[in-house]
Amino acid sequence: MTRDPVLAPAEQSETRERAAAVRTARAAPSRSGDLFAIAPVVRVEPSTVGKRGERTRDAVLSAARTLFLERGYRGASIVAVAELAQVSRASVYTYFPSKRDLLLTLALEGTRRYQRIVHNFATIPVDAERAVLVKWVEDFIHHLDTEHTMFAVWDEAAAGDEALRLEGLRHHVRSWRSFGKHVAAIGGRASGSTSASQIADGIAVLAMIERLRFYCSVIGAPIERAEVVDACVRVIEGLAHGPAVGR
Repeated sequence: MTRDPVLAPAEQSETRERAAAVRTARAAPSRSGDLFAIAPVVRVEPSTVGKRGERTRDAVLSAARTLFLERGYRGASIVAVAELAQVSRASVYTYFPSKRDLLLTLALEGTRRYQRIVHNFATIPVDAERAVLVKWVEDFIHHLDTEHTMFAVWDEAAAGDEALRLEGLRHHVRSWRSFGKHVAAIGGRASGSTSASQIADGIAVLAMIERLRFYCSVIGAPIERAEVVDACVRVIEGLAHGPAVGR
């Protein structure tokens, strides 16, 4: 793969920045208010650039997302992003110092949407009717429909970037724990639920929904969407109200 010549002189500096980001991600506390421990470097704040600048920034992000989805993280380049956005490379660098910062910016937006959905589950009343759980599962699957490829792009980038891997793990643990905690509350066993059991329950349900959606929507399993939703709700209900074995 050819390397973007504009980035080559900055390689040593970027390596040092990534090493610092790894230290930050390892040391970062898991507070609910901290969405990302490592943040994208944004050279120009959107609020300062005016309408034309906003359009340029949006075009760059849209082009980056398209290329990440089509070519993967390694297959996309700043040159290709600039060409697709119909701007110069200099314009891209005006807003984003690197391809990694483009990915982080897009991931941050997706993470906010994901966290809102998980938060919505945590607000479901413990005595809610089944239809409320059905609606939540439908919303979660719809989110996966629109974002699942970006998850794969993140995983590809994180495979060679320890700071990204740790950031993704931190985000997932927070979501798993929040989800598992509310499952326990629905089942009336919140007081006896440990952090480890909450994380395990969260992984069990969220990973199950993700794989069910994948097998049905991507692989083509002969199951209707309504049946997938119903199965997911039954698992949540069973986990919430079933026997607390080993807890």
